[in-house]
Amino acid sequence: MAQPSFFTYTGFQANAQNLILFDFFNTSITTVAVNIVSILWNKKYNVVTGVITEYELYRISEIGTGGTQLVMGSFDRNNESIPGFVTARKSPTGGATVEEHISTIFINTDETTISGKVTEQAVIWPMGVPILPNGLQDLVIRADSGIALKQVGGTTSGGLNEIIVVFTLENLY
Repeated sequence: MAQPSFFTYTGFQANAQNLILFDFFNTSITTVAVNIVSILWNKKYNVVTGVITEYELYRISEIGTGGTQLVMGSFDRNNESIPGFVTARKSPTGGATVEEHISTIFINTDETTISGKVTEQAVIWPMGVPILPNGLQDLVIRADSGIALKQVGGTTSGGLNEIIVVFTLENLY
């Protein structure tokens, strides 16, 4: 039987340099850990010629403030409810203090290239690493920590982004 799995998504939002697209935080003071199974990025671009947009995934030590609280769901309605200490925000305007850089992602937005035409969805986590025989360890968010995805370079017009996060909870019961 598979481990109970959950998800949240941002809905589409406009590009903007230095925009934190989302943050995901575990405010727990217990041993409960959030395991990030995957982070998917959906793009929806208008005509943008010759632009590569840069995003960075960070581990954060402070919860984001402002923005919009995201709704979380379960892949199976019989799963336990997601505890209130697991939070996610779209476009937080404060907080989300960077603790560590995890990865950099470059997305080609140019509609004249093959990747610009074909790449409608990109995998942010796991980082394009081939799946090893024993699997790849999830990105783990322990108590009082989180992750954030930020657009740090590229265009500020012509596109929309949607982020989907799939996760499980460890030591919940």
